[in-house]
Amino acid sequence: MVRDSSAPEGLALVLNPRTLQVIGPAGPVDVSDAECCLLNAFMAAPGARCAIAALLNALQRPADEEGLAKRSLEVMIVRLRKKLVAAGAAEPTIKSIRGYGYQLCVGLALPPSSSARMPAWNISHA
Repeated sequence: MVRDSSAPEGLALVLNPRTLQVIGPAGPVDVSDAECCLLNAFMAAPGARCAIAALLNALQRPADEEGLAKRSLEVMIVRLRKKLVAAGAAEPTIKSIRGYGYQLCVGLALPPSSSARMPAWNISHA
């Protein structure tokens, strides 16, 4: 069985904030700065569940009386769902939680640091 070495065991996707890409079984997909902030907020939240206010805070967009920020967030979530599926994640990728916010439903991790993972050819044997 051939495995994609860029995704850690048990996780479907890897978020690379440096390149602004989500890497999954179907390959890399570009994400925006805002989408990267949303994914980071989900990864930091217990159970990958985020309140709308927390997501708006992660985007540095205060809630407004007209609800424009919330509607803008909804559009970003729709686009992000499509990008996660394009990377190879199974649906549902992000669930709406009525009266609360959203929950990320796919495994997501940051890539291992380059210093922690040295290529095998770079290791000297004593």
